[in-house]
Amino acid sequence: MKVLIATTSFPSHRGDVQSPFILKLAQSLHRYECLRVDVLCPLPPTSAPKEEILDGISVHRFQYFYPRHRQLLSSGGGIPSMLKKSFLANLQFLLFVLAFLFRAHSYVRRSDVVHAQWSLSALAVLPWTLLYRKPLIVSLRGADVDLALKHPLTKFGLMMVLRFSTYLTPNNKGHYDLLCSLGYSHKVEVVPNGIDTLLYRPRSKKTLRRKLGIPQRSTAVVFVGWLIPRKGVEYL
Repeated sequence: MKVLIATTSFPSHRGDVQSPFILKLAQSLHRYECLRVDVLCPLPPTSAPKEEILDGISVHRFQYFYPRHRQLLSSGGGIPSMLKKSFLANLQFLLFVLAFLFRAHSYVRRSDVVHAQWSLSALAVLPWTLLYRKPLIVSLRGADVDLALKHPLTKFGLMMVLRFSTYLTPNNKGHYDLLCSLGYSHKVEVVPNGIDTLLYRPRSKKTLRRKLGIPQRSTAVVFVGWLIPRKGVEYL
């Protein structure tokens, strides 16, 4: 079975902090011998190749603006953050969607199932999944839903994705309740982001505090995420 992961964000190299969980997802699927995994994602402004095999996964990157180093939507704090920061990013947005739509055609046609990360990726592949009758699974992760609902045009696009997708997998209960209230309870299930339990596992708190130099009786707070304004670290 051929699985196409369509995503607006993907690491440009091993160790990149740009959505590493999407690469982890692809690697986990690739471990199943019956699955072949392809990833369609935007080309970053760095030196990442347009085509490469990464840990057995075929990665296909598309360019959406020229010159390449002026592309803004495939770097930084993600598309929502870049749209707030830059007027040029807003100008590139339509080109981004059109380039994604154009490149998605052949990959969707050759796939058995399409797994879109975020609603924007789903919108780009939706015409082709309908044309070729391919199952479309959409993973929703928060900002894409919240921002889309604020504007009539993007809300319309989101509604089309919700209506015509095969299955919806939000990663939190809040968006599960929202999707159910919109009438999609029959095809929605919460699927949290997975973790590597060999790496992240319960260990001695005293030993770790000693190793990290944290006093045993102090209160320690851990933040995991991008250091960008919408994550609200300043309030923490």
